[in-house]
Amino acid sequence: MTARDPHQLALGWLSQRMLSAAEMRRRLTLRGVPDAIVEQTLAGLMHSGLIEDARMARTLLSRLLDDGRSGPGAIRARLRLRGLDDETITQAWQLEASAIDWTAIALRIRERYDITDSRGRARFARHLARQGFPAALIRRLATADDAADKGSDSDDGLEDH
Repeated sequence: MTARDPHQLALGWLSQRMLSAAEMRRRLTLRGVPDAIVEQTLAGLMHSGLIEDARMARTLLSRLLDDGRSGPGAIRARLRLRGLDDETITQAWQLEASAIDWTAIALRIRERYDITDSRGRARFARHLARQGFPAALIRRLATADDAADKGSDSDDGLEDH
C-alpha cells in the first residue's frame, strides 16, 4: 500500500479523532480520491464500525452537555458543523439531552456576569441568545433575582429542543 491509500489515510485520521462520514468524505475528496473509491472506503469503514455517525453524535453531545457552557442551539450547530444530519442529532438528543436542566446551565453562565446593572443584564442575555437558549428563559433569568429562578417552574420554551 502506498502512503496515499485512502483506507490508510482514513485510519490515520480516525486514530487522531472521531470523524463523521461527511467529514471523512470531505477529507478524502480534498486529497483527490475519486468519488467511487471514497464511497467504497466509507462503506468499509462504516461496515467495520470505525465510522458510526449515531455513536459520534451521542459522544459529542454528551461531551458538550458535560461542559455546561453551551445552550441547545449552539450544541446543535456544533453537531451540524461536524457533518451530522438533523435526524441523527435528534435521535442523540432524545437519548442524551432529554433530562438536561437548561435553567441550571444558564444560571451557571449567569454567575460570570454582573447583572446588577442593565449593561450586565444585556451582555448576559446576548450571550444566552448566541448559545441558542429560548427567549422566554433568557427574559426570565435576565430580569429575575436568584430566589425567583430557583423556585420557578414556568415554561422556559425548551420543549422543541
